[in-house]
Amino acid sequence: IHGWAAHALLLILLVRAWRFFFQGMYKTPREAFWIVAVLTFLVAIHADMTGRLLSWTASGYWSTIRALEILYALPGLGSLFAFLIGGRTIDAIVLVRFYFLHVAILPLLLLALFFLNFSAVRRGRLSAVPEQQRTGTGALRVYLYRLLILVLLIFGTLVTLATVIPAPFDQMADPFVTPKGARPPWYLLASHAFLESFPAGIPGWISAILLEGILFATLLLPFIDRSRGISPRDRRVAITAGLFVLAAWLLFTWHGYRIEAIP
Repeated sequence: IHGWAAHALLLILLVRAWRFFFQGMYKTPREAFWIVAVLTFLVAIHADMTGRLLSWTASGYWSTIRALEILYALPGLGSLFAFLIGGRTIDAIVLVRFYFLHVAILPLLLLALFFLNFSAVRRGRLSAVPEQQRTGTGALRVYLYRLLILVLLIFGTLVTLATVIPAPFDQMADPFVTPKGARPPWYLLASHAFLESFPAGIPGWISAILLEGILFATLLLPFIDRSRGISPRDRRVAITAGLFVLAAWLLFTWHGYRIEAIP
């Protein structure tokens, strides 16, 4: 259940960020919604990545190795992360720090981001369409009923998935034997393919800087897109660019999965 819940959380946060984008909910005065949403997704990624290593299985170990290869390629951010976890080679110290990050630091960061999200909602209101905002007597009861139904549906789905498709008992990790088809986690497949798609003659730091630039541009999107209004008619350029980025991300994700499958 914990494993399936991690995938569900990442997928929900990803879909939520895309919803914010296409509905223009990052525009003034809701810049905080977007920044908190992106930061929450990034922290959840690190929570999932640190948890993969703790089981010390072959799939968890090597997916973490592939993820760290992508992270270490980023100038500045990779070196900072290596310093925080105690080095670039996975050993006992790194494993202990991954455990501490997974069970203490990252959950506290997620709770803080959740608090900032709800605080921003109370001040700026989440819905950009007035007709979607319910107020008056009984509004809180309706929201609580909907929340209860949603929690029950999510919990039932997680139990069903854990029963029908349970987590397999994988073999113990062997750092000296790379299993066939070792890939980074699904949310990093596009980044993996992006870095691997550049010709061999181009230095790797160039592709890494481009990837890091895309990350910072995504985080600072509310200050880059200064178009007026939030309707699709007022944001044609932004929506067209967003559709292109989404299609490219899906294509690179598929290519990243295929890279390790090609003999």
